[in-house]
This record gives sequence, structure tokens and C-alpha cells, in this order.
Amino acid sequence: MSVINLRRAISEIVASMLLLLIVVAIGTTLYLYLYSKAMGYQQTLAQELLEEEILSKQQLSVLLVVGYSDTRQVRVVVATGPVPVEVNAVYINNTLATQYSSLKLDSYAVEELQIPSPISLESGDIIYVRIIYGRGFFYIDSSGKVT
Repeated sequence: MSVINLRRAISEIVASMLLLLIVVAIGTTLYLYLYSKAMGYQQTLAQELLEEEILSKQQLSVLLVVGYSDTRQVRVVVATGPVPVEVNAVYINNTLATQYSSLKLDSYAVEELQIPSPISLESGDIIYVRIIYGRGFFYIDSSGKVT
């Protein structure tokens, strides 16, 4: 076997090994990149599902609605469930009375909301109140009498 054939054989072996290492390096890099993207997507999805679960567990009940003609105020007594509730807006007779940027009611709490009425209140009138909560996804309707 001559020196030229021996060098050619070694060159082919080295070239094959280098090609194999390059392919393995590219494959590993691609696998790690896709794995990190998948894990990031999974974490984002899990966070969104948790937020939606908490949002869906928000419960709000209206216990009492009373309007006062002398002060043009409406008092609404509400009770919350096991998860804090974020109130977004209150409508009185289908007219926006108050819009909140961040009114959070504690869990298992009874709260009184005092709302200035956007409409005139006469003694004996019936008023309809709609409270929007849970980022606008949920609402509750109730009615009361003006004194």
C-alpha cells in the first residue's frame, strides 16, 4: 500500500467523521431550539388556562338594591364566592352608571356599592341594575325600589 492511498483513506475517514459531527451538532441544536419553544408554549398555555379557570370561578350575587330619590344614589349589596371578583361596570336601567378600572371584591365578602344614578329617581320607581364583572365576560341582573 502506497503513502498516497493511505493518506486518501485517512482523509475519507476524517471527512466522514467531520460530516457526522456536523450533522449531529445541527440535529442537537434544532432539537434543543424546538424543545425550548414547545416548553415555552406549554407554560404560556398552562398560565392562560389557570387564569381562565380562576375567571370562571368568580361568583357574584346581588342581595339588595335600593335607590334614594333625595341623594340620587343607588346602593347595591353584593356577596362574592370563593374567588375574589373584579367588577368592571354597573348599569342602571340600561344606562352606564359607573365604570371601574380595578374594583376587586374579596372572596366570601359582603360589600355595599354606592353608585351615583345617571337617571332621575322618583320615589316608588323600580330600578334595574346590571353588574358586569370578570373582565366583561359575566353579568348579573337585579332590581330594586326607589325610596
